[in-house]
Amino acid sequence: MRSFETKTLLSSRRLFQVFLVDGFTMMEAEKLKWLRKNQTKLRVSKYKNLNDQNEQNNVPGSSRGKRFVLPSTYFGSRRFMDQL
Repeated sequence: MRSFETKTLLSSRRLFQVFLVDGFTMMEAEKLKWLRKNQTKLRVSKYKNLNDQNEQNNVPGSSRGKRFVLPSTYFGSRRFMDQL
C-alpha cells in the first residue's frame, strides 16, 4: 500500500461507480461474444425443437438477427432460472 499516493479513483464516488459498471458490462459483453461464436462447442445443434419452433414463428421482425442458446451456467439465462 502506498501511503503517500492519492486515491483519486476511489475518492471520486460516482466516477468510480461508472468505472465499475463499465468494467462489468465489458466483461459480460465478452462472455456473450464467446457464447455466440462457440455455439458448435456447446452442441447447440442437438436442440432440434428450438430450430423447428423458430421456423414456425412468422412474426414480423423475427427474421432479424440470429438466435443463439445461452447455457445454464450463464447467470440470468432462462436455463439458469429453471435450475433454481
